[in-house]
Amino acid sequence: MTHVSTLRQRLLFSKPLRRFFRGMSPLHPPIELNRHCIYILPTKAGLGFGLMILVMLIGAMNYQNNLAYLLSFTLIGLSLTTMIETYRQLLHLSISIGHIEAVFCGQILTVPVIIKSKGQQRFAIEVDKQSISVSHDLNPPQDTLSLSLPTTKRGLHQLGLLRISSRFPLGLFHAWTPLPLAVEYLVYPEVDAQPVDAQQHRYHDTTTGFASDGIDDFAGIKSYHPGDAPRHIHWKAYAKGQGLHSKQFSSPQQQQRWLDWQDTQGLPLEKRLSRLCTWLLTAERNGEQFGLRMPHTVIEISHGRQHLHRCLKVLALYQQEQLHA
Repeated sequence: MTHVSTLRQRLLFSKPLRRFFRGMSPLHPPIELNRHCIYILPTKAGLGFGLMILVMLIGAMNYQNNLAYLLSFTLIGLSLTTMIETYRQLLHLSISIGHIEAVFCGQILTVPVIIKSKGQQRFAIEVDKQSISVSHDLNPPQDTLSLSLPTTKRGLHQLGLLRISSRFPLGLFHAWTPLPLAVEYLVYPEVDAQPVDAQQHRYHDTTTGFASDGIDDFAGIKSYHPGDAPRHIHWKAYAKGQGLHSKQFSSPQQQQRWLDWQDTQGLPLEKRLSRLCTWLLTAERNGEQFGLRMPHTVIEISHGRQHLHRCLKVLALYQQEQLHA
């Protein structure tokens, strides 16, 4: 039984058949569909339609009925025209993938499939990956289909096989092209569903209080020193004969936090990453500066969306080899 299964697998995935079912080796977009990569076969409805024509043709031959001949050959011509039109829906389409925004594990990933068509409008173009599909009529010169995919694992993933197909106009034929795409997308760790209390965890402040110099808040009066800005001189005190003084201002300094892998000890691997992920999002939402300490990786304290993405990417790729093993 095992030998039969192995032989069947070898036959199925031999080079010609593998290209038929799974396309060629991974391709880098944009990809133009030509006659070498478009396949077409009759659908179940098409096979039933062909069987009906065959029965009608046999009846026409048996009874020598000219009207039956006329109807049979008209339907044959219609089916051939339909086959050509279905094939033309995919011919010379150019497929590319837009920027795929990283999402958190468990969220829906949106893949923008950009399709350029030459000349005519294309109808009922379907893009599917596994059991998820989206269909749309395309207007020249360019249109975009958004394919929504679930995410179940963090890390850097290959988009893999997409299938572009059409059954327009009558659904008698199915034309398709399998496209294994060399396109990557990133999935961050899952956000920790439990609320994180900064007081219960070692979620360290490294700097608080006020800076020595600033422009935001009044912090008191100091003796005048040559070089102080004239607009900071306390003219009212000078008018009262209290001497020359300057107003002192200060600005609150941003909180700086170190998020440390060691602070999540006792939790499973994915839970530790989720906890750090939540801490990063909390720090960014509060407008704080933060850094990340991971085994063999340290990201210095900074702030902003790019810094957040860099930290989340480190979490997403942590021990990815073991994750996909």
